[in-house]
Amino acid sequence: MAVQTPVRILIIDDSDRDERARFNAEMQEQHVCVVVRHPRDVIKSDLDQADLVLVDYLLEDWSERDSMPICLGPQNGLAIIAILKSLSATDARSQPRAFLLRSAKLTELSHDYNSHRRLYLLARENNLEWILDKVQPLSEQLPQVISLATAIRALPSAWPSDDAVETKRIVLTWLGISNNSWREMAWHDIESAHPPLHSLHEQRHGLRFLRWFLHRILPYPCFLWTCSRLAARLRVTVPSLTTAMSAGLEDCFAPAKYTGHLHDFMGNRWWRAGCESILWELTNGRSFDPDQIVAALNQRCGDRLVKLSFLQPVLCVDTNCQMGEELCDVEKAVRLQPDDWPPYAESAWCRIADAKGHPYLEAIVIDADLERFESDSESETEV
Repeated sequence: MAVQTPVRILIIDDSDRDERARFNAEMQEQHVCVVVRHPRDVIKSDLDQADLVLVDYLLEDWSERDSMPICLGPQNGLAIIAILKSLSATDARSQPRAFLLRSAKLTELSHDYNSHRRLYLLARENNLEWILDKVQPLSEQLPQVISLATAIRALPSAWPSDDAVETKRIVLTWLGISNNSWREMAWHDIESAHPPLHSLHEQRHGLRFLRWFLHRILPYPCFLWTCSRLAARLRVTVPSLTTAMSAGLEDCFAPAKYTGHLHDFMGNRWWRAGCESILWELTNGRSFDPDQIVAALNQRCGDRLVKLSFLQPVLCVDTNCQMGEELCDVEKAVRLQPDDWPPYAESAWCRIADAKGHPYLEAIVIDADLERFESDSESETEV
Protein backbone atom coordinates (compact mmCIF):
# COMPACT_ATOMS: atom_id res chain seq x y z
CA MET A 1 0.00 0.00 0.00
CA ALA A 2 3.04 2.30 -0.10
CA VAL A 3 2.71 5.48 -2.10
CA GLN A 4 5.76 6.13 -4.30
CA THR A 5 5.78 9.92 -4.00
CA PRO A 6 4.75 12.02 -0.99
CA VAL A 7 1.14 13.09 -0.86
CA ARG A 8 0.49 16.81 -1.27
CA ILE A 9 -1.81 18.70 1.08
CA LEU A 10 -3.00 22.29 0.69
CA ILE A 11 -4.15 24.01 3.90
CA ILE A 12 -6.13 27.24 3.52
CA ASP A 13 -6.44 29.14 6.78
CA ASP A 14 -6.76 32.78 7.78
CA SER A 15 -4.94 32.25 11.09
CA ASP A 16 -1.96 34.39 11.93
CA ARG A 17 1.33 33.70 10.18
CA ASP A 18 2.91 32.02 13.22
CA GLU A 19 0.07 29.49 13.47
CA ARG A 20 0.23 28.74 9.75
CA ALA A 21 3.97 28.18 10.13
CA ARG A 22 3.28 25.76 12.98
CA PHE A 23 0.80 23.84 10.81
CA ASN A 24 3.43 23.65 8.11
CA ALA A 25 6.09 22.36 10.51
CA GLU A 26 3.81 19.72 11.99
CA MET A 27 2.83 18.41 8.58
CA GLN A 28 6.41 18.36 7.34
CA GLU A 29 7.36 16.16 10.30
CA GLN A 30 4.94 13.57 8.91
CA HIS A 31 6.93 13.45 5.64
CA VAL A 32 4.23 14.88 3.42
CA CYS A 33 4.42 17.81 1.05
CA VAL A 34 2.29 20.61 2.46
CA VAL A 35 1.50 24.18 1.45
CA VAL A 36 -0.20 26.48 3.97
CA ARG A 37 -1.84 29.60 2.52
CA HIS A 38 -4.01 32.48 3.58
CA PRO A 39 -7.04 32.43 1.23
CA ARG A 40 -5.87 35.62 -0.48
CA ASP A 41 -2.55 33.96 -1.37
CA VAL A 42 -3.79 30.71 -2.97
CA ILE A 43 -2.75 30.28 -6.60
CA LYS A 44 -3.90 27.79 -9.24
CA SER A 45 -0.74 25.69 -9.03
CA ASP A 46 -1.37 25.11 -5.29
CA LEU A 47 -4.66 23.47 -6.17
CA ASP A 48 -3.31 21.60 -9.19
CA GLN A 49 -0.69 19.79 -7.13
CA ALA A 50 -2.85 18.98 -4.08
CA ASP A 51 -4.22 15.51 -3.32
CA LEU A 52 -6.19 16.95 -0.41
CA VAL A 53 -7.37 20.47 0.39
CA LEU A 54 -8.10 21.41 4.00
CA VAL A 55 -10.00 24.68 4.46
CA ASP A 56 -10.85 26.60 7.62
CA TYR A 57 -14.57 27.38 7.96
CA LEU A 58 -14.50 30.85 9.53
CA LEU A 59 -12.45 33.32 7.51
CA GLU A 60 -12.43 36.44 9.67
CA ASP A 61 -8.90 37.75 9.18
CA TRP A 62 -9.35 38.82 5.57
CA SER A 63 -9.84 42.59 5.39
CA GLU A 64 -9.36 42.76 1.59
CA ARG A 65 -12.55 40.77 1.11
CA ASP A 66 -14.70 43.67 2.37
CA SER A 67 -13.85 45.75 -0.69
CA MET A 68 -14.58 42.98 -3.20
CA PRO A 69 -17.79 42.73 -5.25
CA ILE A 70 -20.30 40.48 -3.49
CA CYS A 71 -19.78 37.56 -5.88
CA LEU A 72 -16.02 37.66 -5.42
CA GLY A 73 -15.96 37.58 -1.63
CA PRO A 74 -16.64 34.05 -0.29
CA GLN A 75 -17.81 34.36 3.29
CA ASN A 76 -16.65 31.02 4.64
CA GLY A 77 -14.68 27.88 3.90
CA LEU A 78 -17.61 26.11 2.26
CA ALA A 79 -17.79 28.88 -0.33
CA ILE A 80 -14.04 28.63 -0.90
CA ILE A 81 -14.36 24.88 -1.44
CA ALA A 82 -17.20 25.42 -3.92
CA ILE A 83 -14.94 27.72 -5.97
CA LEU A 84 -12.02 25.29 -5.85
CA LYS A 85 -14.26 22.39 -6.84
CA SER A 86 -15.48 24.31 -9.88
CA LEU A 87 -11.85 24.78 -10.90
CA SER A 88 -11.10 21.11 -10.24
CA ALA A 89 -13.88 20.07 -12.58
CA THR A 90 -12.09 21.67 -15.51
CA ASP A 91 -8.44 20.84 -14.79
CA ALA A 92 -6.45 18.15 -16.55
CA ARG A 93 -5.46 16.29 -13.39
CA SER A 94 -6.07 12.54 -13.70
CA GLN A 95 -6.25 11.83 -9.95
CA PRO A 96 -9.27 12.74 -7.78
CA ARG A 97 -8.87 15.35 -5.05
CA ALA A 98 -10.36 15.37 -1.54
CA PHE A 99 -11.81 18.42 0.23
CA LEU A 100 -11.99 18.75 4.00
CA LEU A 101 -13.46 21.50 6.16
CA ARG A 102 -12.15 22.38 9.61
CA SER A 103 -14.47 24.24 11.97
CA ALA A 104 -15.19 24.98 15.62
CA LYS A 105 -18.80 25.86 14.65
CA LEU A 106 -20.11 22.47 13.62
CA THR A 107 -23.66 23.23 14.74
CA GLU A 108 -23.88 25.90 12.03
CA LEU A 109 -23.32 23.18 9.43
CA SER A 110 -25.82 20.72 10.84
CA HIS A 111 -29.11 20.02 9.07
CA ASP A 112 -30.21 16.97 11.04
CA TYR A 113 -30.56 15.80 14.61
CA ASN A 114 -27.12 15.95 16.24
CA SER A 115 -25.43 15.48 12.88
CA HIS A 116 -22.72 17.86 14.07
CA ARG A 117 -21.72 15.09 16.48
CA ARG A 118 -21.45 12.60 13.61
CA LEU A 119 -18.74 13.96 11.36
CA TYR A 120 -19.35 11.35 8.66
CA LEU A 121 -22.97 12.44 8.37
CA LEU A 122 -22.07 16.13 8.44
CA ALA A 123 -19.50 15.63 5.70
CA ARG A 124 -22.01 13.80 3.52
CA GLU A 125 -24.63 16.53 4.02
CA ASN A 126 -22.15 19.19 2.92
CA ASN A 127 -20.73 17.28 -0.08
CA LEU A 128 -17.30 16.86 1.48
CA GLU A 129 -14.98 13.95 2.06
CA TRP A 130 -14.64 14.81 5.75
CA ILE A 131 -15.06 17.53 8.38
CA LEU A 132 -12.67 18.14 11.26
CA ASP A 133 -13.66 19.58 14.62
CA LYS A 134 -11.34 22.51 15.25
CA VAL A 135 -11.75 22.07 18.99
CA GLN A 136 -9.43 19.11 18.62
CA PRO A 137 -5.84 20.22 17.92
CA LEU A 138 -4.73 19.76 14.35
CA SER A 139 -1.72 17.79 15.57
CA GLU A 140 -4.13 15.11 16.82
CA GLN A 141 -5.95 15.08 13.49
CA LEU A 142 -2.89 14.83 11.28
CA PRO A 143 -3.00 11.00 11.09
CA GLN A 144 -6.55 11.19 9.71
CA VAL A 145 -5.65 13.89 7.21
CA ILE A 146 -2.60 11.99 5.97
CA SER A 147 -4.49 8.69 5.90
CA LEU A 148 -7.21 10.24 3.73
CA ALA A 149 -4.72 11.92 1.42
CA THR A 150 -2.88 8.63 0.98
CA ALA A 151 -6.13 6.80 0.25
CA ILE A 152 -7.02 9.39 -2.38
CA ARG A 153 -3.63 9.07 -4.04
CA ALA A 154 -4.02 5.28 -4.17
CA LEU A 155 -7.26 5.44 -6.16
CA PRO A 156 -6.66 4.40 -9.77
CA SER A 157 -6.13 7.12 -12.34
CA ALA A 158 -8.52 5.25 -14.64
CA TRP A 159 -11.22 2.70 -13.86
CA PRO A 160 -11.89 -0.16 -16.28
CA SER A 161 -14.89 0.21 -18.52
CA ASP A 162 -17.39 -2.67 -18.36
CA ASP A 163 -14.79 -4.99 -16.83
CA ALA A 164 -16.23 -6.44 -13.64
CA VAL A 165 -13.25 -8.71 -13.03
CA GLU A 166 -10.72 -5.87 -13.16
CA THR A 167 -12.95 -3.59 -11.05
CA LYS A 168 -13.17 -6.32 -8.43
CA ARG A 169 -9.40 -6.72 -8.44
CA ILE A 170 -8.86 -2.98 -7.96
CA VAL A 171 -11.36 -2.75 -5.10
CA LEU A 172 -9.98 -5.79 -3.28
CA THR A 173 -6.45 -4.46 -3.64
CA TRP A 174 -7.44 -1.03 -2.30
CA LEU A 175 -9.18 -2.71 0.62
CA GLY A 176 -6.15 -4.88 1.29
CA ILE A 177 -7.72 -8.32 0.77
CA SER A 178 -5.22 -10.96 -0.28
CA ASN A 179 -5.85 -14.41 -1.70
CA ASN A 180 -7.22 -16.23 1.34
CA SER A 181 -9.92 -18.79 2.03
CA TRP A 182 -12.57 -16.18 2.89
CA ARG A 183 -11.84 -13.73 0.05
CA GLU A 184 -15.07 -14.54 -1.82
CA MET A 185 -17.13 -14.31 1.37
CA ALA A 186 -15.68 -10.85 1.96
CA TRP A 187 -16.46 -9.84 -1.63
CA HIS A 188 -20.06 -10.99 -1.17
CA ASP A 189 -20.29 -8.80 1.95
CA ILE A 190 -18.89 -5.83 0.03
CA GLU A 191 -21.37 -6.24 -2.82
CA SER A 192 -24.23 -6.58 -0.34
CA ALA A 193 -23.36 -3.12 0.99
CA HIS A 194 -24.08 -1.55 -2.42
CA PRO A 195 -20.72 0.01 -3.35
CA PRO A 196 -20.92 2.42 -6.32
CA LEU A 197 -18.96 0.09 -8.58
CA HIS A 198 -21.07 0.69 -11.67
CA SER A 199 -20.42 4.45 -11.79
CA LEU A 200 -16.64 4.39 -11.73
CA HIS A 201 -16.00 4.72 -15.45
CA GLU A 202 -14.28 8.09 -14.98
CA GLN A 203 -11.23 8.61 -12.79
CA ARG A 204 -12.75 11.25 -10.54
CA HIS A 205 -15.62 8.93 -9.75
CA GLY A 206 -13.25 7.08 -7.45
CA LEU A 207 -14.32 9.63 -4.84
CA ARG A 208 -17.76 8.00 -4.84
CA PHE A 209 -16.20 4.73 -3.79
CA LEU A 210 -14.06 6.39 -1.14
CA ARG A 211 -17.03 8.31 0.27
CA TRP A 212 -19.09 5.13 0.36
CA PHE A 213 -16.39 3.46 2.43
CA LEU A 214 -15.73 6.50 4.63
CA HIS A 215 -19.32 7.65 5.20
CA ARG A 216 -21.37 4.46 4.86
CA ILE A 217 -19.15 1.59 6.02
CA LEU A 218 -16.63 2.59 8.68
CA PRO A 219 -19.14 4.35 11.00
CA TYR A 220 -21.70 1.53 10.95
CA PRO A 221 -21.80 -2.16 12.00
CA CYS A 222 -21.25 -3.70 8.59
CA PHE A 223 -18.69 -6.19 7.27
CA LEU A 224 -15.84 -4.55 9.20
CA TRP A 225 -16.07 -5.15 12.95
CA THR A 226 -14.80 -2.92 15.73
CA CYS A 227 -13.24 -4.52 18.82
CA SER A 228 -16.58 -4.11 20.62
CA ARG A 229 -18.51 -5.79 17.81
CA LEU A 230 -16.02 -8.66 17.83
CA ALA A 231 -16.49 -8.96 21.61
CA ALA A 232 -20.25 -9.24 21.05
CA ARG A 233 -19.67 -12.09 18.59
CA LEU A 234 -17.40 -13.87 21.07
CA ARG A 235 -19.77 -13.06 23.98
CA VAL A 236 -16.96 -11.72 26.12
CA THR A 237 -16.45 -8.38 27.84
CA VAL A 238 -14.83 -5.63 25.83
CA PRO A 239 -12.09 -4.88 28.42
CA SER A 240 -11.12 -8.56 28.58
CA LEU A 241 -10.89 -8.77 24.78
CA THR A 242 -8.71 -5.65 24.71
CA THR A 243 -6.41 -7.25 27.29
CA ALA A 244 -6.41 -10.59 25.46
CA MET A 245 -5.45 -8.92 22.19
CA SER A 246 -2.26 -7.59 23.75
CA ALA A 247 -1.60 -11.01 25.31
CA GLY A 248 -1.43 -12.98 22.08
CA LEU A 249 -4.93 -12.96 20.63
CA GLU A 250 -4.08 -10.19 18.19
CA ASP A 251 -1.86 -12.65 16.32
CA CYS A 252 -4.74 -15.12 16.16
CA PHE A 253 -7.01 -12.58 14.45
CA ALA A 254 -4.22 -10.93 12.44
CA PRO A 255 -5.31 -12.56 9.12
CA ALA A 256 -8.75 -10.93 9.53
CA LYS A 257 -7.50 -7.47 10.52
CA TYR A 258 -8.37 -4.72 8.07
CA THR A 259 -5.12 -3.40 6.62
CA GLY A 260 -6.41 -1.59 3.54
CA HIS A 261 -6.57 2.15 3.03
CA LEU A 262 -8.08 4.22 5.86
CA HIS A 263 -7.29 1.39 8.30
CA ASP A 264 -6.04 4.03 10.75
CA PHE A 265 -8.85 6.54 10.20
CA MET A 266 -11.42 5.42 12.79
CA GLY A 267 -9.64 2.75 14.81
CA ASN A 268 -8.94 -0.92 14.23
CA ARG A 269 -11.37 -3.06 12.25
CA TRP A 270 -11.57 -6.79 11.46
CA TRP A 271 -13.24 -8.44 8.48
CA ARG A 272 -16.40 -10.26 9.53
CA ALA A 273 -15.75 -12.99 6.96
CA GLY A 274 -12.21 -13.44 8.23
CA CYS A 275 -13.25 -13.63 11.88
CA GLU A 276 -15.92 -16.22 11.13
CA SER A 277 -13.43 -18.31 9.16
CA ILE A 278 -10.90 -18.19 12.00
CA LEU A 279 -13.49 -19.17 14.59
CA TRP A 280 -14.70 -22.05 12.41
CA GLU A 281 -11.18 -23.44 12.15
CA LEU A 282 -10.33 -22.95 15.83
CA THR A 283 -13.47 -24.75 17.03
CA ASN A 284 -13.46 -27.50 14.38
CA GLY A 285 -16.75 -26.31 12.96
CA ARG A 286 -18.41 -25.44 16.28
CA SER A 287 -18.09 -21.71 15.90
CA PHE A 288 -21.60 -21.02 17.21
CA ASP A 289 -20.89 -22.64 20.56
CA PRO A 290 -19.78 -19.76 22.84
CA ASP A 291 -18.11 -22.11 25.31
CA GLN A 292 -16.05 -23.72 22.56
CA ILE A 293 -15.05 -20.32 21.22
CA VAL A 294 -13.89 -18.92 24.56
CA ALA A 295 -12.08 -22.14 25.48
CA ALA A 296 -10.20 -22.22 22.16
CA LEU A 297 -9.26 -18.55 22.31
CA ASN A 298 -8.26 -18.59 25.98
CA GLN A 299 -5.64 -21.19 25.16
CA ARG A 300 -3.95 -18.54 23.04
CA CYS A 301 -4.11 -15.59 25.47
CA GLY A 302 -3.59 -17.08 28.93
CA ASP A 303 -7.28 -17.21 29.91
CA ARG A 304 -7.67 -13.42 29.58
CA LEU A 305 -11.18 -13.59 28.08
CA VAL A 306 -14.10 -13.11 30.45
CA LYS A 307 -17.55 -14.35 29.44
CA LEU A 308 -20.49 -11.98 29.54
CA SER A 309 -23.15 -12.55 32.17
CA PHE A 310 -25.89 -12.50 29.49
CA LEU A 311 -26.27 -14.67 26.41
CA GLN A 312 -27.43 -12.22 23.74
CA PRO A 313 -25.21 -9.13 23.65
CA VAL A 314 -25.85 -6.26 21.29
CA LEU A 315 -23.74 -3.21 20.52
CA CYS A 316 -25.82 -0.09 21.11
CA VAL A 317 -25.75 3.44 19.80
CA ASP A 318 -25.51 6.34 22.20
CA THR A 319 -28.00 9.20 22.51
CA ASN A 320 -26.38 10.85 19.47
CA CYS A 321 -27.01 7.72 17.36
CA GLN A 322 -23.30 6.98 17.14
CA MET A 323 -21.98 3.48 17.64
CA GLY A 324 -20.92 2.98 21.25
CA GLU A 325 -18.35 0.63 22.73
CA GLU A 326 -20.26 -1.07 25.55
CA LEU A 327 -22.35 -4.23 25.17
CA CYS A 328 -25.89 -4.56 26.41
CA ASP A 329 -28.25 -7.46 27.05
CA VAL A 330 -30.75 -7.64 24.19
CA GLU A 331 -33.54 -7.82 26.77
CA LYS A 332 -32.61 -4.30 27.90
CA ALA A 333 -32.42 -2.82 24.42
CA VAL A 334 -34.70 -1.90 21.52
CA ARG A 335 -34.06 -1.41 17.83
CA LEU A 336 -34.07 2.05 16.29
CA GLN A 337 -34.63 3.24 12.74
CA PRO A 338 -32.50 6.39 12.24
CA ASP A 339 -33.00 8.12 8.91
CA ASP A 340 -29.35 7.80 7.91
CA TRP A 341 -28.91 4.13 8.89
CA PRO A 342 -27.90 2.00 5.88
CA PRO A 343 -30.28 -0.89 5.10
CA TYR A 344 -27.35 -3.31 4.76
CA ALA A 345 -25.96 -2.53 8.23
CA GLU A 346 -26.83 -4.54 11.31
CA SER A 347 -29.73 -3.18 13.36
CA ALA A 348 -29.25 -0.02 15.37
CA TRP A 349 -29.82 -1.01 18.99
CA CYS A 350 -30.30 1.38 21.90
CA ARG A 351 -30.58 0.82 25.63
CA ILE A 352 -34.15 1.21 26.77
CA ALA A 353 -32.87 3.32 29.64
CA ASP A 354 -31.25 5.73 27.15
CA ALA A 355 -34.29 5.94 24.89
CA LYS A 356 -36.87 6.56 27.61
CA GLY A 357 -37.61 10.24 27.97
CA HIS A 358 -35.50 11.09 24.92
CA PRO A 359 -37.94 12.53 22.32
CA TYR A 360 -35.87 11.72 19.25
CA LEU A 361 -34.89 8.19 20.25
CA GLU A 362 -38.41 7.34 21.41
CA ALA A 363 -39.74 8.49 18.04
CA ILE A 364 -37.51 6.12 16.06
CA VAL A 365 -38.02 2.90 18.05
CA ILE A 366 -39.21 0.36 15.46
CA ASP A 367 -42.84 -0.73 15.66
CA ALA A 368 -41.95 -4.34 16.44
CA ASP A 369 -40.21 -3.26 19.67
CA LEU A 370 -42.69 -0.59 20.81
CA GLU A 371 -44.73 -2.96 22.95
CA ARG A 372 -41.66 -4.17 24.83
CA PHE A 373 -40.38 -0.61 25.14
CA GLU A 374 -43.67 0.63 26.58
CA SER A 375 -44.14 -2.36 28.89
CA ASP A 376 -40.64 -1.82 30.28
CA SER A 377 -41.53 1.80 31.02
CA GLU A 378 -44.76 0.73 32.74
CA SER A 379 -43.01 -1.87 34.88
CA GLU A 380 -40.50 0.71 36.11
CA THR A 381 -43.33 3.12 36.87
CA GLU A 382 -45.06 0.48 38.98
CA VAL A 383 -41.88 -0.19 40.93
